[in-house]
Amino acid sequence: MNQWGLFLTARGHDDNPSFWIESQHGWHAVYSESPILLNKQTHLAGIRETEYMRIYIDGELSGLVEIPHDSQIIETQLDMFFGNSRGSVQKWSSKSQIDDIRIYNRALSEAEVKALYEFEKAD
Repeated sequence: MNQWGLFLTARGHDDNPSFWIESQHGWHAVYSESPILLNKQTHLAGIRETEYMRIYIDGELSGLVEIPHDSQIIETQLDMFFGNSRGSVQKWSSKSQIDDIRIYNRALSEAEVKALYEFEKAD
């Protein structure tokens, strides 16, 4: 398992999602520039490429940050959590409903993220 997280809040008190990874350089995060709407189905995607991290809301790029090109994600034996995090305090817990989780072993392109959103929206 790797050290990463996709959160519905950026700082524990807002509605802007965030995507985090831990590398040998420390923690890196990309914050959404816009909040998610409450009581509405939302498609979130966090993407980590060699030099960038991106976050998407409903198939649209909502945040981008540059990271060191040699960043390697820390490998751990920690359990995976959805809607919460290990040792989580209430501010990082989610009362949302989670419908579909997908984890890929490669970075998706912007077109692939958009296509996934469109596919899920059609259901």
